[in-house]
Amino acid sequence: MGVGAAMSLPEPMMVWRQGSGDIAGPAQSAGLALTALQDRGWSWLQLDEVHIFPGFFEVETDDRGGVKGPEVYVNRSSGDAGPEMGPNMMWDTRVWSRQLRPIAGRERRAVDRQRRR
Repeated sequence: MGVGAAMSLPEPMMVWRQGSGDIAGPAQSAGLALTALQDRGWSWLQLDEVHIFPGFFEVETDDRGGVKGPEVYVNRSSGDAGPEMGPNMMWDTRVWSRQLRPIAGRERRAVDRQRRR
């Protein structure tokens, strides 16, 4: 499958928040993505930018300090919102714990040891 074909697939593959139909545009997708993040308890994240693709919007977020946050896909036809798969998943698992807080030092090494098992 080529890159162009991947850009037209309906997203997201994992749904954090069910949609209720067609999305009017980037502003609505940004609101839905931020609501999905707030539903997960991540209220400190804010809108960075929205990318427009044929089947979905990709909403990028930052924390209040400008550090990159999760990217959320919003399906154009269903309004479903969920995480970008791929590099976004690496960001979530490699840098952040399940509570979306930075981990470092001894805790970081313990997480890395568990992954190698």
